[in-house]
Amino acid sequence: MWSREVALHYTLAWFDKYLLGDIPRAMSDVSGNVINGVDAFNDYAPCSPPQAGCYTATERLKLVHTHLSSTWCSRFDVGGDTSGDMKGGGCQTQ
Repeated sequence: MWSREVALHYTLAWFDKYLLGDIPRAMSDVSGNVINGVDAFNDYAPCSPPQAGCYTATERLKLVHTHLSSTWCSRFDVGGDTSGDMKGGGCQTQ
């Protein structure tokens, strides 16, 4: 169920950024800022940068999940850091 994976990823990153002080966590299957999959047992463990695969909450909020829509705009606004379409291919807004 990838919808739970997407919701968990962005919700946890938001809590980590705004409630826990931007703590870093491990992500194992990220390439080119795209989350290709989540390892339910090992991902999101606290880690210490500059360890490979260790991302701060701010960095995790900017990662693109492979299951974000390619048709509709997928974007966020975190603390005024607004992005356009996160997948970068253009999109419909209505």
